[in-house]
Amino acid sequence: MNFTPGLTPTWRANGAFALAPAQDQRVLANSLDVLDVGLEIWDEDDCLLLHNRAVNRLLYGFYTPAMLGQPFEVVLRAQIACGLFPAALGCEAKWLTQRLAARGDSRSSQLMQLAGGRWVRLHESRNSESGLVTGWVDMTEQMHASQASRVQHPLQMPPSSTEH
Repeated sequence: MNFTPGLTPTWRANGAFALAPAQDQRVLANSLDVLDVGLEIWDEDDCLLLHNRAVNRLLYGFYTPAMLGQPFEVVLRAQIACGLFPAALGCEAKWLTQRLAARGDSRSSQLMQLAGGRWVRLHESRNSESGLVTGWVDMTEQMHASQASRVQHPLQMPPSSTEH
C-alpha cells in the first residue's frame, strides 16, 4: 500500500476518511494489501491518495511513489503513453475524453482490456468526502473461459428450409 507523502489516512468511527497514527496506517495498509481487488483512493481534487499492491500487479507495476499525489488525468495520460489500454492505441485523445467523461459514474462498471491480454472490471464510487474509490477486479480467467466456451460450442445454425 502506498500513501501520498505526509498523509496517513484511516477511517473514523462515522465512516469518514481522516489522518491516523503510524500504527493505524500499518494496519490499514496491510489490510488493503491482502485484497485480491485492486484499489485506488482519489482525494476531492482527484489526486491519487493511495493504491494497494493488487492494482499495481494488475497494471504491471505501473505505480511508483512519484504517482502519489498526481491528478487522475496526469496518471491516465501516463498509462495511455505506456500502452496499458489497447483500445486507446491510435485514438488516444478520443479514448481519453471518453474515459474522463465516464469517470465516477457509479451506476455502472466498465469492462476493460489491458495490455498483455488482461481484462479488468473497473468500478468507481464517490465517497462522503467527495473523493473517489476505484476498484479493479481481474476478469481475465472468466473472459478466457467465456471465449474458449464460444470456440468449443459455436452457435448451431438451424437447417435451411430449402434442405430436405
